[in-house]
Amino acid sequence: MVHKDFACHYSPVFQAAFNSSFIEGQTQEYRLQDTSEIVVRVLINWFYTKKVDVEALGFTGESIKTAYYETRFISLVELWILAEKLLIPELQNMVIREFYRLKLAAMIVPTSCFHAIYEDTVVGSPLRRLCVDICVVYLKHSVYRETADQIPHDMFVDLVARFSSLNRMELDINIEAYQVAEQ
Repeated sequence: MVHKDFACHYSPVFQAAFNSSFIEGQTQEYRLQDTSEIVVRVLINWFYTKKVDVEALGFTGESIKTAYYETRFISLVELWILAEKLLIPELQNMVIREFYRLKLAAMIVPTSCFHAIYEDTVVGSPLRRLCVDICVVYLKHSVYRETADQIPHDMFVDLVARFSSLNRMELDINIEAYQVAEQ
């Protein structure tokens, strides 16, 4: 439960819903669909503190490092998508910074959340662009084949476009490198 004034102050979606003749305006209740309870708690905490509590975003027990971080990456993605739906760009920007900080701390590329990002965001969204740039900068070329099932088709298209936009080195093509060995 959150005070209506806080919710309405930060989200024009809440402002419109609570101050209308819609059911939310009549009941003064708003149900968030397709969002985990933990992400809703982090959102409510953000309303009051303006901080994203990453530690609250995942399980607290001992775990394998990768699972520990991936749980948080996925929750941050869910929080960013919720902030987008609620039109809270300040929270989206904070989540982007936290996502990148977590990537640097984890020293992994969060491939497990790419499908969720590409299913629930629009073409050119900042979260998509960040993930593409993370791959361009940090992902080894061999990993693309190894994790191809974790990379959505549209992301491959974005990756190709991003790689193509980079400054190209002068490449002297040695045609001999493309010849089939003859007996």
